[in-house]
Amino acid sequence: MRILIFGDSIAYGAFDRRGGWAQRLKESLERETLPRSKFAISVYNLGASGNTTEDLLARFDSDTRKKSDPRDETMFIFAIGINDTQHAHGKTGGRVSLTAFRRNILSLIRLSRRYSQKIAFVGLTPVDESKTIPIRWDPDKSYNNRSIKAYDKAIRLVCKKNGILFVDIHKEMMALDYAELLCDGLHPNSKGHEKLYEMVNAAIRPMLPVRSERKKSAGARSYTSRLISLAKRDRLQALATRMRWAWLCWKQEFDSSNAEREEKPKPHIDVQKV
Repeated sequence: MRILIFGDSIAYGAFDRRGGWAQRLKESLERETLPRSKFAISVYNLGASGNTTEDLLARFDSDTRKKSDPRDETMFIFAIGINDTQHAHGKTGGRVSLTAFRRNILSLIRLSRRYSQKIAFVGLTPVDESKTIPIRWDPDKSYNNRSIKAYDKAIRLVCKKNGILFVDIHKEMMALDYAELLCDGLHPNSKGHEKLYEMVNAAIRPMLPVRSERKKSAGARSYTSRLISLAKRDRLQALATRMRWAWLCWKQEFDSSNAEREEKPKPHIDVQKV
């Protein structure tokens, strides 16, 4: 299986020395599956800093053709949308309108289904508004949680309507002290990426061949154990049979020898001469 992760700078792993949640997922799955080449999983991080859903749609087909293989099963994970919510000061609405955003998410699903039925969307992370209104590296732009929540809901509803797995990152992080998981108010720090990895990894597990292979391996081990037990039992039975025949042969020979001695005439002894 090949897992293609499409997204923005958060998917890419910006500002994390370990390469973000996608790199953690790659290391975990490849370490777990590569020894069993038939069920190997390769993970490709196709995140690009600054991407919106429109940018992703423009490159999706070409990037997918480069990394997919018709001989190998493909799975898509999309972590996109935070940049669509970006507000430019003096303008109304996000960088990509909510209506266009919904349409783009649906287009990504339709395009993905040309290659695979295994598709997952990762929800949007909240921001620390004290640092993102405005963002320090571009004072003319900002991110706010109200817009992020609206766009996140749009992804969730489109996924639900189309039977696509949605990893509800936003809800999980809002229940935490999420500001401590961000390095600049927008991008997750190492702890934040670790949390994202844990949530994504747990959510996609049922879609992977790893679990079924474990069951098969367990079944194979159980079957092999039964075969070994049967073989041991057969060897013991064969040994017992040989020992029984050896004992019967010895007993027969012993009985024959005693019979011969009993049948042999005893020498006559003349008592008077003695």
